Amino acid sequence: MSRPNIRLWVTIFFIILLIFLVSIFAVLKAFQKELNARTGENVNFFTTAKSFFTLNYDSELEVKLKAESMKHVYENISIYYQEENEKLIHLTVETLEWAEDKSAEILVRYSKKPIDFIFMSREDLKQLSNIDSAGGYYSHFEKALDYYQ
Repeated sequence: MSRPNIRLWVTIFFIILLIFLVSIFAVLKAFQKELNARTGENVNFFTTAKSFFTLNYDSELEVKLKAESMKHVYENISIYYQEENEKLIHLTVETLEWAEDKSAEILVRYSKKPIDFIFMSREDLKQLSNIDSAGGYYSHFEKALDYYQ
């Protein structure tokens, strides 16, 4: 190949790369707008990108609750609880084992994606779910299962 052909191919490559990066940026900005609308928060671009690529969003309240809670991990499930709920962890894990056996029996193969199981107050649950009298709440968007204690 002659020198001009190499320059042409390098130029074409960088133009395609630039178009791709601008497209990703545009998709992330659209996702950021949707994320802000869904959560009512003003999420920064880094948090949006992290949520987009990990397929998991942690709201400010969820981050606060996790930081204030103790943690127990059972396979792909992180259980966050307060000291007064410590006695429930054994029963929770036992129930999760039963649910996993039933899921394996019915579905045979299924994806075990990470999920957060959070024990919280009724006020926090109401704020996350926007439901007045909920005892629990699952958000596929946030990859979280929240339970009123």
